[in-house]
Amino acid sequence: MNHIRLVWSRIWNVLSEFFVSVGLSENLSVAIFVMDSLRQLVMKFLEREELANYNFQNEFLKPFVVIMQKSNSSEICELIVRCVSQMVLSCVNHVKSGWKSVFMVFTTAVADDRSLHCLLTIYTWKKCTLRD
Repeated sequence: MNHIRLVWSRIWNVLSEFFVSVGLSENLSVAIFVMDSLRQLVMKFLEREELANYNFQNEFLKPFVVIMQKSNSSEICELIVRCVSQMVLSCVNHVKSGWKSVFMVFTTAVADDRSLHCLLTIYTWKKCTLRD
């Protein structure tokens, strides 16, 4: 994680395509595994302070958005909402440019018919806005 941020940006361009491709896999076990791997990697970046005028958090969270919008799997969509909720609640004070992707995931979840997605989204949003 000590690499220069620009180097990570270039690496991420390749990795994000991989995460999206595998996250949309019809093999549920593989898709779940890659979502958890993505969550762990993104958490490392969310724990670090984002520099002004940088958009790295948003870029690192984008695979969740793309998969959420394209996946037909309710299990994967629920996992994404849970992952993003957990990441935001644990790093709410560090999230800067990442809010754009967070809101895109939540907007997609609320537009979905599956009520669990909506409830978790509303719960997370409430917890974030009621923090001191």
